Amino acid sequence: MMANNRDALIVEQLLNDFSFKQKGGMLRDGYCPSCNKKSLWIHQEKPRLIRCNRENNCGYTEAVTDRYPELFKNYSERCPATPEDPNRTAREYLEDRGFNPGIIAGWYEQGAYLSVAPTVRVHLWDGAYWERLIDDQHVRKYHRKTNYPLGTKKKGRHWEPPGQEIHQGDAVVITEGIFNAWAFLHMNQKEDTCYKAVSALDSANFPTELVESNLNRNIVWILAYDNDAAGLKHLADHILLLKKHNEVFQVCLTETSERDWADEWKQGRLTRKYMETGFWRGRVATAPNSQQKAFWLWAKFTRGYIQVSFNRALYAYKVDSKATEAIKNAIDTDNLATLWTNPSADVDSALMHFVSNLSGERISNCMPRFLYIERDPLTEEQDYFFDIQFRNGNQRRQIALDGSCLESASSFNKALLNKTSGGTFDGDSKALKQLKEDWFDHKTVEITRCRFVGYDKDTGVYVFPEFGYYQGRYIPKNKSGFIDAGKHRIKTRVTTAIVHMEHNDQLNESWIGDFHHAFGDNGLIVMAWWLMTLFAEQIRARHQDWPFMELTGDPGTGKTTLIKFLWKCCGRMDDYEGFDPNKSSMAGRSRSLERYSNLPAVVIEADRADKDSIRKKSFDFNEFKDFYNGGIIRTTGVKNGGNETVEPHFKGGVLIAQNASIESDDDAVMERIVHCHSTKAHHKAGTKSIATRLARMKGDELGGWLHKALTQEKAILEVFAQKAQTVADSWHNRDHTVRDRIVENHAKIAAGVWCLQKLFPRYMTDDKCQHVERVLWDMAGTRERRIKSDTVLVEQFWEYFEFLNYRETEDFDGSKVMSETLNHSGSHDLIAIHLQEFEAAVSAYKLERLPYRELKKQLPSCISHPFLGCRNVKSQILGDRKTKYCWVFQREPNK
Repeated sequence: MMANNRDALIVEQLLNDFSFKQKGGMLRDGYCPSCNKKSLWIHQEKPRLIRCNRENNCGYTEAVTDRYPELFKNYSERCPATPEDPNRTAREYLEDRGFNPGIIAGWYEQGAYLSVAPTVRVHLWDGAYWERLIDDQHVRKYHRKTNYPLGTKKKGRHWEPPGQEIHQGDAVVITEGIFNAWAFLHMNQKEDTCYKAVSALDSANFPTELVESNLNRNIVWILAYDNDAAGLKHLADHILLLKKHNEVFQVCLTETSERDWADEWKQGRLTRKYMETGFWRGRVATAPNSQQKAFWLWAKFTRGYIQVSFNRALYAYKVDSKATEAIKNAIDTDNLATLWTNPSADVDSALMHFVSNLSGERISNCMPRFLYIERDPLTEEQDYFFDIQFRNGNQRRQIALDGSCLESASSFNKALLNKTSGGTFDGDSKALKQLKEDWFDHKTVEITRCRFVGYDKDTGVYVFPEFGYYQGRYIPKNKSGFIDAGKHRIKTRVTTAIVHMEHNDQLNESWIGDFHHAFGDNGLIVMAWWLMTLFAEQIRARHQDWPFMELTGDPGTGKTTLIKFLWKCCGRMDDYEGFDPNKSSMAGRSRSLERYSNLPAVVIEADRADKDSIRKKSFDFNEFKDFYNGGIIRTTGVKNGGNETVEPHFKGGVLIAQNASIESDDDAVMERIVHCHSTKAHHKAGTKSIATRLARMKGDELGGWLHKALTQEKAILEVFAQKAQTVADSWHNRDHTVRDRIVENHAKIAAGVWCLQKLFPRYMTDDKCQHVERVLWDMAGTRERRIKSDTVLVEQFWEYFEFLNYRETEDFDGSKVMSETLNHSGSHDLIAIHLQEFEAAVSAYKLERLPYRELKKQLPSCISHPFLGCRNVKSQILGDRKTKYCWVFQREPNK
């Protein structure tokens, strides 16, 4: 992908996500997700950084590389190094990270990890180097992002840019990563600062050699390690070492542990103002006790009442009004910011005055951090989600609380006791009020909660337990547990324990030939249906419906293996096949059907029934009829004292897998089904071993199938719409005896076969697609003939009748004649059968008993002998004008 093509794709995505207006080489007036204003802007020619122009009131920025990471992959393929430009791949990668090639020229070269994976290589000392793997595919393959040569010893050493000199009174920034040091050196040019910068190479290392060679030179050492657990853990040791040498130092931290200094530079946040706040964050993070932490919070916000989280517990303090004047006098200035920006400020004196005017206590043995509000759009219920850390070291956890838990201090305490491992809240109403102000007196994050996995029609987001997709873009779940997709924030209530799916962004196409060999044309047809079921909601929006798929066949023909394999193609890891509707109630079936959107609802063994049982089957496939158009699954009441109801619609596709074919007396049901019957006719030598090999593949190996499909959502739907129309038009002109619905349903599956070319362009040639299209046309004709004939059960009934009805008897003169023993009608044109007599005759001749409850449903739709009704008939068998209550049929359909 060339840079200009990629930039065009970025602009297209930005227009979709933020509704920008194109003005004079700029994209302006975009919707800001932070402040809800039309205030975003970005350069159109080389779009790399999205900004909100309300810098003081909002300040939102986002790097395009973070928003659309899929467009910044595979550098080695997109911009490979050449003999004329050996650093090309590394340079493009670094430019996308916001680094100026003019500044960093000579600091790096392009390397190759194991002579294969391109890297950014930075030389250190004595032949040692550090390198960063560029492509994500190599990071996954080799399970590392960075590399040092074997035996590299880093203790006490550091990296600094070639030619850098440290002078008396300099401010030297010490970072963990090399790219972080580069960020500060870039900041010098932008902000007119004069920091020197070095990299300690990891959080545990400290540049002892550098510090000891510059002792007593009035240098200010700025510890800018990462603001994460590892960085903060080792920071205390580094501070002790500087104190031991009586060196002046400051600690500067990023706003969040999720971003390091290189990220902040790329996002456009690294400014003088950001650094000043970073020094304050450093003071807060390194406070040795809750009272000193309260001091730094008070110094910035000057509140008389302060709540402090320290060591995973909450404290509440009151500050006497005398403290402000006393401290300003002690530091000889009204500007309290000098306490953290000036490394020589008299902090000890200010702290002494503060503590003498302080009173308070611990109010909670845990630390609740508000995350977001989660809403269910169907029931309008909402929960408040919190991250809880515990003072006693218990494992942190996320909990959901309803509004009633936050009404009072006692209700909050009770909620913590009920939902955590011993968490308590002992504060008063004022303490809770302060917490709620901190949590809610600003724009909160609101999440849409889905009851399903798959596609959400309202937002256009595919949401799975651990990841999602939006407009062809893969989005991993963030640390708070939801999918952040443009203007939409969404999560599913279906957990990994219920639907375990793994993501893989690489599709290995080599197995499709084995798949075709093992499962034949039926395998490709079912895969095509499965593929397009990923877009069932979009298809119904344009084409009104999506057909059912029926997969039948004798045991051992590969039905289960095929279905489990296709689930694995979606990344599913739990060996799932489907659900048996006969083992569940209507409520249970409904919940299983609600669980999937733009995914198959696989119904297995629905044909199973005990023919000797008089108990009615709990499941009737006619229940599914309305799902063809995305109808309502069931209606339930909302528990709120009103008359509101919840009516979830079916959002996926139905696949029925069983040994026997579906029988229904409703033609509309039968027309909705595309039927594949599995046999062993296509099996050849080696088929079993191929199928076994495919069955052993795991969901994390095959999950690239789902990724490739959903990242091509737009292209696949365009092919589908075009092919569905042309195939249907061609078939309508070919044979007018096949009814329209059957033609269109099979044409949709044929269009799905053509869409498989988007996943397997080399294997799914036009010839293969045309061949499978012809197979589907034959299936459509077979379906039409099937609907025009009697069901298997009705055909069996008439076979029994013909066998049992005619018996040889003696006439009045002793001669042998053939007479009817079950047909009570005296008319040659009619057949009248008393079913109890028929059942007794079946039993007497020891024939296999028919399921009479099901038979009574199907007989009224009989085609070979049209049903006329049930009534009393003058019996030719009983004579003497006696009558019998019978089921009456025409002998011939044309009579």
